[in-house]
Amino acid sequence: MDSKVYRVNIRVSEKVKRYFETKSKETTVSQSALMALALDEYIDQKTLIEFTKKVNITDLKKDN
Repeated sequence: MDSKVYRVNIRVSEKVKRYFETKSKETTVSQSALMALALDEYIDQKTLIEFTKKVNITDLKKDN
């Protein structure tokens, strides 16, 4: 992960806002930090899914 951080403003639904407000109170971690962690996790998951698709396609080609 980059050591440089950027400030970004986003608009979120009431549902998302309430979720992060609740989690922030439960964990005493700022909403901003929780959202940044959630976005990093989302990127990691998407990257893994794309990698898995490529591996599966390669495996299927080998089987044929």
